[in-house]
Amino acid sequence: MEMKKKQPAVTLLSNDGRYMLLFRRELMMSMIERGYRVTLLCPRFAEESEIRDLGVEYEAVDLKRGSLNILNDLRFYKQVRRLLERIGPALQINYSVKCVLYGSLAAHRAGVKRIYSMITGLGYAFIGKDILNLLIRFYAIIMYRLVLPLNRKVFFLNADDLKVFTDYKLVRPYQAAILNGEGVNLQKFSPGPRKEPGPVAFLFVGRLLKDKGIHEYVAAARVVKSQFKDDVVFRIVGGLHENPRSLKKNELDRLVREQVVEYVGHMADVRPELARADVFVLPSYREGLPISTLEAMATGLPVITTDVPGCRETVIPGENGILVTVRDVDSLVQAMRMLAGNANLRRKMGERSLAIVRERFEISRVIDQIFSALELEATA
Repeated sequence: MEMKKKQPAVTLLSNDGRYMLLFRRELMMSMIERGYRVTLLCPRFAEESEIRDLGVEYEAVDLKRGSLNILNDLRFYKQVRRLLERIGPALQINYSVKCVLYGSLAAHRAGVKRIYSMITGLGYAFIGKDILNLLIRFYAIIMYRLVLPLNRKVFFLNADDLKVFTDYKLVRPYQAAILNGEGVNLQKFSPGPRKEPGPVAFLFVGRLLKDKGIHEYVAAARVVKSQFKDDVVFRIVGGLHENPRSLKKNELDRLVREQVVEYVGHMADVRPELARADVFVLPSYREGLPISTLEAMATGLPVITTDVPGCRETVIPGENGILVTVRDVDSLVQAMRMLAGNANLRRKMGERSLAIVRERFEISRVIDQIFSALELEATA
């Protein structure tokens, strides 16, 4: 009797299962289709059953995302190491800072031969300039220097982030690979019927954090609204955040009462809001490569975003959108005014957005790129 060949295991370590489900679903499914047993390690989340329905195995880990308590991090490291020793993966992929730092070390100590990490953005530690951030950055640099050499490959989403890591001597050139984002499913995100005539709708999608540019967005909305009155509308999609630098609920309530913005709230599926938008706006201070922008582009929207790492990779100025100066409300106001008053320009830029996504960011292209770097061949 012929014995069934054991499937090689792949483990994915993340700080956010919901994000994995939303944005890395196709990657996990493609791994399963190639004959791999995929296990997701992440903190508990509401949609765990959906992950299992995909055929992905799931193990909960106790990761405190915002905690600075080293004892919590050490417990997380030990837990991941024990799980990896039991699962015995052929390779592991780590996402987010703590998962890269402690997951790489845990995988190495558990005997995993092929370790990979994804740098999806530099995080606030590399952006902030106060004393606490300098201390966190110092610790992160020491840890990165310790654990990144354990990785066979380190993925980046833009060249600027890679330069920071090479300047700090955190990663070797032969280890690094730059991806075209994490891909957009063009069957899921595509242009719908033309929006009904009405106010020009600007849309912000993201956590309501200062570093996402939410304060600049609402300040610019107030100025443009004073000029265009009811001919424009500014919508916000995204959850409130406990971060002290975020937009507070009382501030948001006041903006809604004053009819400066419309607050939609958190949405698991943003397509309905993309369908009734005319312009997508992300005034972020820095990104890896924002998938929210790519999804908006896939639905045929022009983009206003900042001329910073990660964001500038999504816009060819004058073709599919406008790059504005970071933290500059006046620059954002000028861009909004330009697109608010020119329907033909919005249409042309939106068409170019869709073409750019098809050329560079379509999900199957990105997955092929990832599989090639992972040397992940079909096992069947």
